[in-house]
Parts: sequence; C-alpha cells; structure tokens
Amino acid sequence: MFMSMYYLYSPISDSLREFMFMNNNGVEGLFDMAGLACIRTNNCFRADTPHDNLISAISDYLIDNKDIIRESSETLAGLQSYRVLATFYSDPNSSEDSSKGVNVNRLISKYPLEREERIKRMLFNLNAVFTGDSISSSDLQNAYALLYSQYSGIHQTIAMLEARGYLHRIDGSRSYILTEEAIKIATEANLTRKPQAFIAMQFRYQNETEKTDLANIREAFKKAITKSGFSACVIDEKEHNDIISNRILKEIDNSCFTVVDLTYPNYGAYFEAGYARAHGPVIFCIRQDVFNNPLTKPHFDIVQYAMVMWNDYSDLVEKLSHRISETIK
Repeated sequence: MFMSMYYLYSPISDSLREFMFMNNNGVEGLFDMAGLACIRTNNCFRADTPHDNLISAISDYLIDNKDIIRESSETLAGLQSYRVLATFYSDPNSSEDSSKGVNVNRLISKYPLEREERIKRMLFNLNAVFTGDSISSSDLQNAYALLYSQYSGIHQTIAMLEARGYLHRIDGSRSYILTEEAIKIATEANLTRKPQAFIAMQFRYQNETEKTDLANIREAFKKAITKSGFSACVIDEKEHNDIISNRILKEIDNSCFTVVDLTYPNYGAYFEAGYARAHGPVIFCIRQDVFNNPLTKPHFDIVQYAMVMWNDYSDLVEKLSHRISETIK
C-alpha cells in the first residue's frame, strides 16, 4: 500500500488569514511550502482524489481547527521561521488514525456534494477568514479553494455570489463585503457544524402503536444528543440526491459517534452499526422489556456490548445523555 506523510507549514503567526494566504498564493501556498518540505525529506505526496477537491477539503480542515491545529516545534533546515500546521497522509483503505495525522481520503468524504451545501460553506469560509473586512478581487481569486471553485472558474463563482446578493461591490470598486444575508447564512452554517451523531434505527412500522413508539424513541435520541452538545443526523430528515446507502455511509463518516436502536431491530441498523464501529464509538440502546424477553433479545454477538437500557422515554434521554457525556470525548 502506498502511503506518505505530508506536512503543511506556515509562517509563525496566530493569524488565520496569514497562514491561509501566505506568499499571496492562496491556499496553494500551503502546498508550495509542503512541496518544499517533501523535497527536503525525500518524501512525496499523492492523493487518490481530485486536486481541487483536496485543497478545498484541507482549507475547510484548517478553518474548522484553527484553534487546535498542532503547533509543533518540528522544523526542517531552512524552515525555522515556519511551524507545522498539520500532518496529512493518504490511505484510502484506512479510517482516521490521529497518531499519523489527518487522512485526506476522510477529508474528501466530507466534501459537500450538493450545490446549496457548497454555497453555505463558501459563505462560512469567507466570513471566517475576512470577518468584518472588505475583500479585494485578488483576495477572492486567491481564495478559490475556499469557494470550492477551480481557479479557471473563480470569476463565475464570484458573479454567482454577487447575483444572489451575498457579495456587495463597494462603490463600483474591485472590492466586496459580505452582505447581512450572507453573514446570517454563514453564522447558521457554523451552528449546524456542531459535531454530529448518526442515529441508526427502524423507520417502518406495523401499526399506529409502533409508529408512535418509534417517533418517541427518535425524539428521545435527538434530545439526548443535542443536550450533549452534538447535532443529530437522521437519514430520512436529510435532503440529498444520493443513492440512500451511499448517503448513509457518508453521514456515518461525518459523525463522531453512532446511536443504534435495538428495540426495533432491523438489518439496516445492524449493517450501519458494523460500519460505524470501524469509524468511531457506537452506543446501543434497547428498552428493558425487549432485552429481557428471550424472543426479542438481540443476537449474542450484540448483547456483549454495554447497552443503554431504558424503561420510558425520559429515562432514555437521561441515560443516553449520561453515556454520551461519560464516553464521547
């Protein structure tokens, strides 16, 4: 398996904008410096993904982690004035391994696919980097990775944002400011980018009693998850144009942990739980009477896990939120 480490360097600075736009080369400046690092270490980098998507995904990572990016003292000869921003590696067959760094293949899996999602993220990125400041035309061109655009298409992207009323040109100049509507969307996008938890559960029901019970279980899960500071992802509440199974796997990839209901077990939830186990913690939940009944008790391979066993919906909210706070970091 081919894998190489890839180091991104930046001038020693606490300025997000300075390390995003060093050398006036936009985000590609990061790649220029990383390329130099690779040459110095006789190492090289290859990603099995489109380059334009990759630099946008890394830009997102840097913005989202601007307060926790590792500040390593590790330097190379001639680069003492620079610090390591992050270490990346490419491994399409592996889940995230923080001891190695950041797997760029995982970053790409989080790349927004729908147009509206990408526009929201464009505005979030611009607001994060140019908070309260005017944005020159050259800044926008250098920021093409933040806008999920290839350099050759940046002018069309800018024109689209202006036509939608998200960018306002200042007195006919070549500079812009984000409009109030754009800042509102960027702020809301920030709120929705809380760490996510995926909910795997049965959706079909046999009668009205099951329908009500499943709805109450869903709401209890969502209450416990949001109470713990995470956003809850239920696949049938997500707007998307994907094949449903592909979207489920993508949302699990994007989640910090997965909550699985076994009160109404189904093959889909079992499959999702197995996939999720390779990516992060899985919390199994089941109503106590279902667990106690030999006819409905889960499979032997599953009952070995420490489950959240509950008696009523308020009990489920309390016990699940406690399990999340104690086990999810």
